[in-house]
Amino acid sequence: MHSTKPILIIIVLLLTKSIFSQEFTIEHIDDIYQSERYRNMIRYEDKIIAVGERGIQLLTNNEDGNLIVLDDLPIYGFTGTYNSSAVASFEIIGSHLFFYSFEIIDFLYNPTLYKVLIENNSLTIIDSIYLPAFRNCGLLAVNNHLFVSNRETNSLFVYEPENMTVVAEYDLQLFFHIYLPSRLQKITNQYVYSKDSNNSSLWHIYDVNDVCNIQEIGQIDFNTSFPDVQIGFHKMIDDTTFCMCSSEMYTFFNISDILNWELLSSIDLSDSPAMESLEIVNNNKMVIPLLECVVNLYDISDLTNPYECSSTSFDCFFNLDGGVVLDNFYYRVDNGNGIHQFEIENDEIEYIGQYPQFNEADNILLNENILAVQTRFSTGTHFYNASSVNNIEYVTTHFEGYFTNDGDIENNLLAMPLANNNPDVFIDIYDITDIENIELVNRIEDVYAEEVYLEYPYLYTRESILMSYDYHFVKYDISEPFAPQIVYDYYLGFESRNGNFKYSDYYYYQNDESIVILGNLEGNYPEITETIEIEDLAFFWGSNNRDYLYLYKFDGNDFTSGEVYSLENPLEPEFMFEFPPNYSNLAGGIHDDLYFQGAFTVDVYNIENGYNEPIYTFEMPYSTSRRYFLEEDNEDYILISGATGISLYKYDYENVFTDENICPNSYSLTNHPNPFNPSAAGAGRSPSTTIS
Repeated sequence: MHSTKPILIIIVLLLTKSIFSQEFTIEHIDDIYQSERYRNMIRYEDKIIAVGERGIQLLTNNEDGNLIVLDDLPIYGFTGTYNSSAVASFEIIGSHLFFYSFEIIDFLYNPTLYKVLIENNSLTIIDSIYLPAFRNCGLLAVNNHLFVSNRETNSLFVYEPENMTVVAEYDLQLFFHIYLPSRLQKITNQYVYSKDSNNSSLWHIYDVNDVCNIQEIGQIDFNTSFPDVQIGFHKMIDDTTFCMCSSEMYTFFNISDILNWELLSSIDLSDSPAMESLEIVNNNKMVIPLLECVVNLYDISDLTNPYECSSTSFDCFFNLDGGVVLDNFYYRVDNGNGIHQFEIENDEIEYIGQYPQFNEADNILLNENILAVQTRFSTGTHFYNASSVNNIEYVTTHFEGYFTNDGDIENNLLAMPLANNNPDVFIDIYDITDIENIELVNRIEDVYAEEVYLEYPYLYTRESILMSYDYHFVKYDISEPFAPQIVYDYYLGFESRNGNFKYSDYYYYQNDESIVILGNLEGNYPEITETIEIEDLAFFWGSNNRDYLYLYKFDGNDFTSGEVYSLENPLEPEFMFEFPPNYSNLAGGIHDDLYFQGAFTVDVYNIENGYNEPIYTFEMPYSTSRRYFLEEDNEDYILISGATGISLYKYDYENVFTDENICPNSYSLTNHPNPFNPSAAGAGRSPSTTIS
């Protein structure tokens, strides 16, 4: 490695007074792409509240049944790109939504109970409280109070919702005879039940009319009273009708006498297992979602004799509980595929489409004229015409039915690693001059590649045996159609999964606490050019077309730092600055003098100042992970992407210096060790750089 003289402290005395000003502006141009991983949703009056990776959304529908977003309420790390939190449950009391979320900030759990006002087609957080030691929490809205249970500490707290104060506390296990995997369940606004800790068929019934003096009023033993009924989840049909939902049987009870239930009828679903969920349509129809991507419509006008009216099938990937009926439309959550929409007319139910239009994004391929969005699962790659930055338009979708790993575009060629459920694995190379009618020009068979780098007439891949972590770096000659030749196959090892990317004529990969740099990629066999030992190295990745290297350090207990290096000299990455190692900061991008960092909240920094105060901050309506910088007509654009959206912004930045009266100034650069070049102890600008 080249030697650089260490620079410890530089002091510059200037004879002029420099006035430094900076102006940053940003304008939202368009949302290019929207998708969603919804977790659940509930109805509020004539609207829908949906929980997903974009946070919480307030939706309504038009006369065609298509959903429209009225408001987005992003919550940092909600269930975002890095699964940094999850909504345990949510409830509505009056015009307020309450939800519990355990967020991960700085890699620590921060359980929080939020209160959100639903008003004027908007969602506004008006209160939140930290819940220490709550890791397994459930919410229940009963009798205009909020029951918050912590099954790890066997506690139940009753909150008065107006001021978010605790008015009562109970021992969840002893008072309610509840066992840990179970929870307290609502029957009506006055009654709740719990399953007995020793017998899940024995239910304890409680009167909660006085939340400060809850009383057990009786029990129901299903083994004795209703031995043929399968225990499952439940749903209230109306104030006096209870439906027990198991995967193979839906059973209806009249519970007007809360301790003497009357069995009305059952629906046998043993041939077509259900999702243990239902929704009511106009009080006389019932929608039951089945596990095999089928939805059934039942007539329940006579609950002693319910019968199936019709059914409809559709394509879905996951089947998660969550459904709502609004007007004559039924909506159901499909994690990874958004919300499926159905229309109900008379005795017919019909599938009418999906919201949003696309599935969640996994990777972006971008060149001058084409934007390709690879999706998770087997839902295809969506292609856009990007010849004009201000008018990026969807064109077509390819590769539906295939799982795609990270592809690559070069000029008018596309290399795409593909797999299906057989499993057949291969890499296809296409001519994409005509995006709508792409032409297969080469194929490498029986290869499972996780990423490819196209540099025609060569293709570089990181590949392994399917579903293993034993990696190889392979170079192919693809100059002959349908006759690819292996130039070399270099074994990387098992540990290489934590950091990999190709930049210039080098390939970087991780081996335990080392970053190994392969050189001579253009030759007949690569060779290790450098091996850099980095104490506490956790993982690293390349950003901005791999012009920069990001790395995280972990000391065995906590993540201790995140660092950014410039790859202007690929063999001696130059330290730029250090940033706090939290989940949000995994998302970053650098362009010119600016550093854009953060998932939901994007902070913009002037790199010359290191990681000090941001010069600008703006919010995203979804969790983001990548930044792509574009230029057109001397204007700067940034494409910000995450699993659930891709948005385009135009920004402008000015650094202005003016010189006035004579005045001494000093500039100090603090020393920072550079693991890529130990002899250059002061190389790079430290995060503690001071300018005065």
